[in-house]
Amino acid sequence: MQERSVIVSPLRSTSARNAMRRGAIIRASIFHVALVVGAIAMLIPFFWMASTSFKALAETDVYPPVWVPQTLHWENYVEAVLTYGIGRAFVNSLVVTIFVLIGQLITCSFGAYAFARLRFPGRDALFLGYLATMMIPHEVTIIPMYGIFWSLRLINTYAALIIPGLFSPFGTFLLRQFFKQVPLVLDEAIRIDGGNEWTSYWHIVLPLSKSALGALAIFTFLGSWNDLFWPLVVVDKKELFTIPLALAMMVGQFVTVINVQMAGATLSSLPIIVAFLLAQRQFISSIVLSGVKG
Repeated sequence: MQERSVIVSPLRSTSARNAMRRGAIIRASIFHVALVVGAIAMLIPFFWMASTSFKALAETDVYPPVWVPQTLHWENYVEAVLTYGIGRAFVNSLVVTIFVLIGQLITCSFGAYAFARLRFPGRDALFLGYLATMMIPHEVTIIPMYGIFWSLRLINTYAALIIPGLFSPFGTFLLRQFFKQVPLVLDEAIRIDGGNEWTSYWHIVLPLSKSALGALAIFTFLGSWNDLFWPLVVVDKKELFTIPLALAMMVGQFVTVINVQMAGATLSSLPIIVAFLLAQRQFISSIVLSGVKG
């Protein structure tokens, strides 16, 4: 009986391992199928948007809906660019986003370096006060900000669209948490070699923080490109409309040319899609770094 138990035991162990392996494969398959179904569900609105941008106006409100137009109407894009000013709005959004992106990377990295690497009285209290502004709703600051720009005669200018986006408490917080992880011994080595704070900032901290800077760049790009509320407040000239504002103005009181509007929306989505394809790793790291702890 003892010999029989010795022989049967390895067989049972092998079958148990096979059962566990099959269970793991089944769970992984179910997980991947669920991911594929979720991805398809998320892509359906984008496909409908792109498909509608090529439809005739009569095809946009039929039931059941037409997913693939019989004829591709490229003139919808021409009308969106020429008639509704999407082309000019695209350029405006690009200019504003580039300046906001560069400015926010500079100001946030400067502030984050000061709060993370420098020692001065009241540093932590000042940082907490700066961080507390994140709890103030954006709508509360609209009227004071509008009054400031009105008194400076900057309404209906690029400056009104760019300046508020140059500073970000969230961006400063994000970079500060990352800068604190850079070993201080590197700063000491720089000072021994005759360097200063600028040398440490430019040659040590920034090169080691490319992933954090990339994450902030993605957040800033998406936020500035899709911003509607502030441009709606400070701009009423069609020549200064940004993409979200131009798309919002395409909605009429009685009639909305939905196919032309979807053509404009498709054009506005292209930079975001291209940016995501070119910076997938930074996009993933931005999700991770958004929850980093100091």
